[in-house]
Amino acid sequence: MIPQARPAEIILHGARLVDPAGDDPAGDAVAIGEGRILGVGPHEQLKGLATPETVSLCCEGLSLMPGMIDGHAHLDREGLKSVLPSISGARSIAEIQAILRDVAARTPPGQWIVLSPLGTPPLFLDSWSGLADGRCPDRHDLDAAAPDHPVWIRPAWGYWSNKADLVCVANTAALALAGVGRDTPSPHPLVEIHRAADGLPDGRFSEATRISIVETTLMSAAPGFDVATRTDALARSMDTYARFGTTGVYEGHGVAREVIAAYGALRDRCKPGMRATLVVSPSWSGVDATADMAALIADWTRWAKRGFADDDRLRIEGIYAEIDETGEGLVRARGGCCTGWAGFHLDSGAPRAMVRELLLEAARQRLRVSTIFDDVMGLMEEVNRSQPLAGLNWVRGHVATLDERALGAIQDMGLMLVTHTNRHIAKGGSAHLARLGPDRCNDIVPMRRILDRGIPVALGSDNLPPSLLHPVADLELRRDHGTGEHVAPDQALTRREALALATAGGANLLQRGEELGRLKPGYLADLVGFPGDILTMEAGELRHLEARLALVGGQIVLRQS
Repeated sequence: MIPQARPAEIILHGARLVDPAGDDPAGDAVAIGEGRILGVGPHEQLKGLATPETVSLCCEGLSLMPGMIDGHAHLDREGLKSVLPSISGARSIAEIQAILRDVAARTPPGQWIVLSPLGTPPLFLDSWSGLADGRCPDRHDLDAAAPDHPVWIRPAWGYWSNKADLVCVANTAALALAGVGRDTPSPHPLVEIHRAADGLPDGRFSEATRISIVETTLMSAAPGFDVATRTDALARSMDTYARFGTTGVYEGHGVAREVIAAYGALRDRCKPGMRATLVVSPSWSGVDATADMAALIADWTRWAKRGFADDDRLRIEGIYAEIDETGEGLVRARGGCCTGWAGFHLDSGAPRAMVRELLLEAARQRLRVSTIFDDVMGLMEEVNRSQPLAGLNWVRGHVATLDERALGAIQDMGLMLVTHTNRHIAKGGSAHLARLGPDRCNDIVPMRRILDRGIPVALGSDNLPPSLLHPVADLELRRDHGTGEHVAPDQALTRREALALATAGGANLLQRGEELGRLKPGYLADLVGFPGDILTMEAGELRHLEARLALVGGQIVLRQS
């Protein structure tokens, strides 16, 4: 490719060049200047762009390709995992007590101690069942280790394990500060306050849900993740995602006010090492059913976008939609603005009638909408009949099963899709097969059908774990990790096709396909280098693969020997 006649700031050379969405360029080098790719080709050809100030990096042994873009990242959550003192290595109550004593010795008396969840990260599948005692610790166990501190073992995020079985534990001092006593009622039928024979709470709470209710109701007195903590965690998250080759994210589940504030604070501190497109998570608490929807949407988006105009790395567009007829989200939101692990507003769901009005008004204002639920997609079809959605690029994430009728509706509405194979193939593929039966197996994450119809689609990790190479492997292998069962192998993609969705597909989701996701002159220099030949290595190797080099806008954000 003929280079642009401008001096290069960086020349990467000696690499295997990979452009999954097109033909791989001839040559071994990429020249970069002013944040964009100046030229791609043989190193000898690009040397003419070098000056004495040009940085020359040898990339021998690396596959150099466009950076991947995660279509459902929950980027902010990753860095929070290392904030709390960890008890994950403990295999007994005595070992938990030993860790707690050590933390208490370093914590001023009377100050809260909040510990990481019970169980083994990153999925916390075992919770307390992994303890040799065969039981969960109670308040007396925690009192014995830290009598001078309020202590709380925080619940896990239930979608890590994908099990509706959350457990958390508070000691006596924490229960007192939280006001939880003999007569305290459960805030919701899904929550159980465990009690001793005398009727007093024993400190244990269990929840038949994946998103905790306890942490924002009964235990709202415990410290949550403040904006400063989230800002520091966000910087660590960006480093982690870059390590797995991700240079951009789309937050299709929506982000809360506090997360937007953290992005703003990080931008004020430094130039973020990641491109992020954020969707606004609405907060329906206190919104009257008769509220003017046009004014409401305008207020939400105006607040979210303030100060972020013309930012090349941080964009806020659109709004998230979810139906909640139970009011469960409103109960969770009682604790105020702290959203815990979620990062989106816990009351982001609204009754069907209000969501329908939201969609209608968003269509009128040509505002982008994102959802992850089938029932909202059904509402979109209703709205489409009176207010055509074609051209608005609305987004349906968490694609699990789609039949031919649904695919036709998606095509008619011009929706963009984001798949989440970590859950719907790797963790839940066999469950989908058992539910649907063999005749409908090809409805499970039907990627071949989606591509054959020309429906735009991107890949999402959902932070489970934070690597898009897991979904890339899932789409090639189509195998349930737990059972080993193949899940609709006719819908498998080639390695190149899957990588194209992780790069150019993600760029299209960001509506930046003309400047991101390709290895071509003029495109933004968001690039990653992986060791080995990423197109031919065994699919299983992808799950352990880490990048050695990552650049965003020509800025090196990761460099490992």
